[in-house]
Amino acid sequence: MAVEVDLVEYLSDLLASGDTRGVKTFINEDTFESVLKERANDVIPIASYYINQAAMQDNPAVFRYSEKILQKCAEIGNPKECLMEYLAQVESLDVIKFKILLKPIQTTVLRIPNRKSPLMQCVFNVVYTFINSLPLPQFQNLDEKSKLLLDCDDNVQRIRDVYCLIVQFYEPFVNEISDNQNIDKRVKMVLLQALLHLLGNPLIHVDLEYNERSSSKLSVLASKIVAFILKLKSDPLAFLALVENNELINVDEERVLIKEFSSNEIKFSDLSLSSFFYLVFCENMCKSFPHVYDKLYVYQNGLKLAKTLLQYKETLVLHKGLLLTQAILETVEIGSVKFSYLNSRTHKEIIELLSNIAVYHEIKENRKLSAELIKKHFFTFDPKGQFYILLNVSKSVQHPNLVGLFTTLVTDSVRNTFIDKELKIYFTGKRLFDLLRIFCLLSKGAETDLVENKDQILSALNLIIFLTRRDRDNSTGVWSYVTDILKIFLDPLREAIDLSRAHYKLQLESLDDPLKTEDGAELSVTVGNQVLDQMSKEDKQTVLNSGLTVFDLMEHLLCRANECIEDRPQL
Repeated sequence: MAVEVDLVEYLSDLLASGDTRGVKTFINEDTFESVLKERANDVIPIASYYINQAAMQDNPAVFRYSEKILQKCAEIGNPKECLMEYLAQVESLDVIKFKILLKPIQTTVLRIPNRKSPLMQCVFNVVYTFINSLPLPQFQNLDEKSKLLLDCDDNVQRIRDVYCLIVQFYEPFVNEISDNQNIDKRVKMVLLQALLHLLGNPLIHVDLEYNERSSSKLSVLASKIVAFILKLKSDPLAFLALVENNELINVDEERVLIKEFSSNEIKFSDLSLSSFFYLVFCENMCKSFPHVYDKLYVYQNGLKLAKTLLQYKETLVLHKGLLLTQAILETVEIGSVKFSYLNSRTHKEIIELLSNIAVYHEIKENRKLSAELIKKHFFTFDPKGQFYILLNVSKSVQHPNLVGLFTTLVTDSVRNTFIDKELKIYFTGKRLFDLLRIFCLLSKGAETDLVENKDQILSALNLIIFLTRRDRDNSTGVWSYVTDILKIFLDPLREAIDLSRAHYKLQLESLDDPLKTEDGAELSVTVGNQVLDQMSKEDKQTVLNSGLTVFDLMEHLLCRANECIEDRPQL
């Protein structure tokens, strides 16, 4: 035993002195193999010491021989003892060390017979911990054209290099388990969990747009991970059973639930599942789906996963959420989702998230897509669901542009009442007036900022014009509430236009003589949420004239609405 210890120290001295010729001779001798059979776990930390950036640059030969020694330990040493030492070494989270040790870890694990799930989970958790430590891309808020910058990002390149090795690491385990029908199911579940975790952080933060002709290296790697998962579980929709959603209602007996995924010890994150379904639904990494699932089951659980991505501020993650939302909404027919599904918080949160993106996100394409998805989501519901969305949306949506958007949805729903008799229950009479009181209203009466609220006001005027022109037999009941509409909206709007126009004209006339208070202090004048005294004279004129144009348009539509009301049919 003393001789063996001396040989380990001898190897340490050779590496420390940089005597690579001596190292080469020693590791090829039979005595070295004998040392590894007994003391490989002592050799591993010695060789691992030289696996770092400094050694790679200053003494690359020592680095290469240390790498060879680590691999020989994996091939010859006691596999369980070596594995524990390897895992201890990668806990430092050093990228170079992790990349070099991944192959020896794989070799060691494959040498262990009858591997149990706790051992496999321990190994895979080390990989999971490491990838979660990788820095995220520096370029986060990128539009479609700027995404090309990601290829130049050092962190993206690091993620790509690491994932390339990780895919190679998992491949033999996937092949082994998929080909073995008698494998312990828990080992299979642990591997599935590990593969799904790879699709979460940091991969979700990079561009994964995929097509077979031209794709980034990372999207190709992601497609291989998805292929691994589907090799173990060919039904991708089975993973919807992992979504922790206790809000589901009307449980369908035909729904397929995968019981083996229900273990409390094996957790699957919503982020990883969201990424998986994004790749499956949006990047077409699965060519076929089983048709045994209730569409509403896919719809409800799918939206919850999409919500997970929509909550992120990073553009690349959020955009994946928008695309997944779009794909999930397209799985059901228009009007097929029952009102009772609104009992789930998911739909309220989806509306709020999409509304926030539609107004505030800095990328125009995402704002536009969010607005389209608000409409798509709305029309998936039955008439009762549509009505209650509109009735309650004002509690969470306050921005004038969004109120204008939902006002157009009121118009669309009312228009459909002339085609679909089922809609008449919810978009006529008192219920219609309840909506008009919400959407045809000036928030501050005649003092409302008309420029800031122009989208809402113009949409409301168009709704009134449509109703009074289209409904000549009072089938919607609108004519029973005309007096109220005049009182709560049209008359105050007339006054607001007159006051606002006079105010804007006064500001134009006073540009050459700025307003002053009696003590000489300058007044700060705000027009349409813009502070005039911080602008040049030309900019002030542009803003004021633009406002006057808005008032002219509003007045035109207001006059048209009043004309339609005056042309009241004889009922």
